[in-house]
Amino acid sequence: MLNINESELSSFPSLAQPWKKFYRKEALRDFDVHQKFNTLVEKSNCKNLEYNAINFMGIQGNQWTYNELFLLRDQLIDAFQKDGLKENDRVLIATVSGLEEPLCLMALNKMGAISRWVDITLSASELEEAINNGDCKYVVAFPVVLPELNKIIHHTDVKRVIVPEPSQQMRPFKIARTSMKGIKQMINLGKENGKNPLPPIPNDPLYIKFNDFLKTGKKGTQLSVGYDKDRPVLEVQSSGTTGKPKTIVHTDFTINNSIRKFTYTDLPLYPGDVMLKTAPAWVGYGLINTLGVGLAYGMEVLMTPKLDEDILIKYNQQYDTVFGVPLHYRYVNAHLNEIYDMSRPKALISGGDRIDKTEIINYQKAFATLGCQAPILNGAGNNEVLGAAYVNPLQANKPGTVGIPMYGDVTSIFDPDTMEEKKFGEQGEVCTKSDAAFLRYEGDAEKTNQVKKTHSDGSVWIHSGDLGIMDNEGYLSLTGRLSRVITVGAFKIAASQIEEVAQQHSAIKEAVAVAVPDKENGEVAMLFTVVKDAFKSEENAVVEQVKDLCKEQLKDKAVPRYYINLDTMPYTSNNKQDFKKLEAYGKEYVMKQNAAHLFVKKKGF
Repeated sequence: MLNINESELSSFPSLAQPWKKFYRKEALRDFDVHQKFNTLVEKSNCKNLEYNAINFMGIQGNQWTYNELFLLRDQLIDAFQKDGLKENDRVLIATVSGLEEPLCLMALNKMGAISRWVDITLSASELEEAINNGDCKYVVAFPVVLPELNKIIHHTDVKRVIVPEPSQQMRPFKIARTSMKGIKQMINLGKENGKNPLPPIPNDPLYIKFNDFLKTGKKGTQLSVGYDKDRPVLEVQSSGTTGKPKTIVHTDFTINNSIRKFTYTDLPLYPGDVMLKTAPAWVGYGLINTLGVGLAYGMEVLMTPKLDEDILIKYNQQYDTVFGVPLHYRYVNAHLNEIYDMSRPKALISGGDRIDKTEIINYQKAFATLGCQAPILNGAGNNEVLGAAYVNPLQANKPGTVGIPMYGDVTSIFDPDTMEEKKFGEQGEVCTKSDAAFLRYEGDAEKTNQVKKTHSDGSVWIHSGDLGIMDNEGYLSLTGRLSRVITVGAFKIAASQIEEVAQQHSAIKEAVAVAVPDKENGEVAMLFTVVKDAFKSEENAVVEQVKDLCKEQLKDKAVPRYYINLDTMPYTSNNKQDFKKLEAYGKEYVMKQNAAHLFVKKKGF
């Protein structure tokens, strides 16, 4: 047994857990995690039945109460049951923020089926793989998915494709109360990118409109499958930024624990308040942290099928809380002249990607000029724990960090090679011990074991792949990713180290460093930048100045070999900078170039 004194023990985050002092003394809600997710939502809202649960596009009169939502859920269960869907069957869902999402989420959960949520931008071959690997007999697909789906649907055993249409989500009996602005919004939903009509539904008995399918069921069904702690009930995708996307399997137990995490945070998740949904449902951040949490806490979830970067402006003064990404706050800051009042929001949460201290402070000052008192609370997490793993407290925000571990979790820093715990202030891999941890990667035991590891204390920890440092109050700062370590000879460099130097230049909006091949060193760094609009005419000079910064502040091996300025940075569908696309372009570029320290301009991707 190790002979470690008390002061030595207190220097390890997992033992000291200093973040606990920031939790609420009393829980917002008291959730029993040992029940169906659907049951949790239903019991939590037994006194809120007349509160609005879903608000479609912020249109007055186009809301559904909790009572109506539960009745429609049971009607959908009856429709699925009559059509032949059984317990443990999978339903593939490729949609974008409409009424069908909460209905499918709760109905399939209640009847014991598995919902598999996938990206609407999957190719035909990727859709075929997702359907056949999951043996999915049913697909719920937004119209934009149909062109790719139609190519492969007859290579599958799918017996029904259910297509939700945004225009059908207008409540006819409330049309008289709808504003002209709302009517125009609904008309515009019939178009894609403002120009092309949404693809038509094929004239094939395999396809049916969501509303027509719903009408085949009757309200009042009592069908409900019992709780099983280890039963798979939900599948979401990994982001794919570090390789091929993986199917991540969750249970009622892990979903409920992900929701319970928020009970002792000081975030304002109050019944009757409005939660704006900004993230897609195929990631835990959008499906559970927003939609699931919103419903479990009795909130009104404002949903729209157009999850554009301007969503916070479009629905300004209609929401109290938002789980957004840095892209949203950057857009708001760049378009403040379009906003007259930002006084309503109580909390602006940011996840999905890094947002640095200077950005947050500058944005908060700018937003305050329009009456906004809500701080921007940076957080982070992953789909393996269904979204948020750490977030800044509302009353103790520390910009530049991603906050403290969520309630019930233990997060610490470990040596990625030896799995020995690091002390406060030391860098290593960020690992989390959580009851919200995923069950497995479907069909990939090897990858599962690489991420879920049993440590010397006998506990299973989720290895995030993130590099980070925790301070002595429990605040976590992310410093890079293990998969984004650039190895120049024997010298390892965190890509974020280069990015942070580049972003010191006042004209740089975004910077991403990636590894590219090199004959002499194996790898060298390539730096992609985006110059702020006000400096576009000076971008050549700006990049030269960034080069000088890198030479001044970085060790020789860390100085990028190549510099490329872009009009816009590519992003994945999960609103993360697309490292894979940048790496692929870098590799192709290097194959054609030999000169060092080049500057070129590329007009996006």
